[in-house]
Amino acid sequence: MKALKITEWILAALEFVLGIVFLVSVGRLNMLPMKYFAVAVAFVLVVAAVTAFLTRFKAGGIISIVMSVLFIGVYGYSAYMVNHASNTLDKVTGIEVQENTVAVFVKADSKISSAEDLTGKKIAVNTTFDKEHTDELVENLQKKINSALNLKEYASPVETVDALLSGDVDAFVLNESYISILTDLEGYEDIESRIKIVYEYRYTNKVVIDEPSGVSNENQQGGMGEAGYNTEYTTLDTSSFDPDAFVVYISGSDTRSNILDVSRSDVNILAFVNPNKREVLLVNTPRDYFVPLPISDGVCDKLTHAGIYGVEVSMGALGMLYGITPKYYAQVNFVGFEKLIDALGGVSVYSEYAFANYGVNVVEGYNTFNGSQALAFVRERYQLPGGDRQRGKNQMAVIQAVIAKAASPAILTNYTGIMNSMTGTFATNVSTDFISSLVKKQLDEGGSWTVNTYAVDGTGMYSSCYSMPTSSVYVMVPNADTVNAAIERIQAVMNKQ
Repeated sequence: MKALKITEWILAALEFVLGIVFLVSVGRLNMLPMKYFAVAVAFVLVVAAVTAFLTRFKAGGIISIVMSVLFIGVYGYSAYMVNHASNTLDKVTGIEVQENTVAVFVKADSKISSAEDLTGKKIAVNTTFDKEHTDELVENLQKKINSALNLKEYASPVETVDALLSGDVDAFVLNESYISILTDLEGYEDIESRIKIVYEYRYTNKVVIDEPSGVSNENQQGGMGEAGYNTEYTTLDTSSFDPDAFVVYISGSDTRSNILDVSRSDVNILAFVNPNKREVLLVNTPRDYFVPLPISDGVCDKLTHAGIYGVEVSMGALGMLYGITPKYYAQVNFVGFEKLIDALGGVSVYSEYAFANYGVNVVEGYNTFNGSQALAFVRERYQLPGGDRQRGKNQMAVIQAVIAKAASPAILTNYTGIMNSMTGTFATNVSTDFISSLVKKQLDEGGSWTVNTYAVDGTGMYSSCYSMPTSSVYVMVPNADTVNAAIERIQAVMNKQ
């Protein structure tokens, strides 16, 4: 009997300790409003008191043991889940660096397969795009093979690639991000399958974003005006903005596997969020939009190309277009996003058109998609009226569906899977504390959110651009009326109540 009584007290003490661990974990996550946290504290204390009270009586011994074992499991599992959520958020939030890769490429069928095989081979390098890190790769490679490289300089990245394809050289050095934009050129659509990497040099750089504020979009007139297109845009009145409202640039690509690798962005969505109104406006800008970049001195480029110079250049280009620079970015990998949708148990997405893609039959109206089906839905553009315009709308429809599912009780059914899916598929410079404050506000005040979408439009043409000054690529000249309509919607959402 004495041994049983000791067991009761040990289990009761362990139950109380794990209850405290659970409370500490919840406090560290900092998402629970004080009124709910007080309830949790009271619950732990009451359970501990009841368990301790039962241990005083012979008849209550078995009951106290059952209660202790039960709540040891509950507290332990809950503490694990909360800590897992906190650790995952720490991994995907507050990220302010990007990874870059400069590589040595050879033909896909080349016998060159390693750095050592480059000894004595003719290697093309370009003297313009990312020359600093090209030089660093060359220096590192020479040290590795203990031999000087046989280099041949070219004035542009395209000429550098052509030197290999024509057989003038055996290899070329180039920032890997540029390869993706070559696929926009006729004759280079399959370039990624025609070459391979035999040596690479990776480096990181800090993302530097200017303090968000109203920025003049008058310089759009200078950039586009020279081509003879009307770009007279409405100016945002940022003085009337709600101080708690903010803007997030959502960038995504279905061709990359590493979050915050510098690369072109096939998804360019601005989320204008007003927590006090509980309103979100998603504005999609087509990847081919022909706009000046912050680094281009008024010369226009495709918006998707801005990403190869860093996420901050994409944000700056959109800031110049709409008159407000985002403070935050969130990079989403749509291949990895498949895991998140599966973890949510699928999503219900509205499609304006019926089509089939990657073996998935999409009907007009609402569709229930798993991860792979949703990915097929957001990838398609060739079968759709409007092409890439409609693809952007479909991407926003999936984001809407994910927000709706994540805000429902269904998120609790596979909480661990959802948190796991975020690692490697999502990264943002939004801090954990900021996210915690938003969640706490929502839990404290309640209320549903309104999510609206809008997509700007334009006219297609072929032109040279900042990233490809000697080539002609497809671009979309902005339609000023649709840009102004977007600005009006932005103003309405961001204004104070």
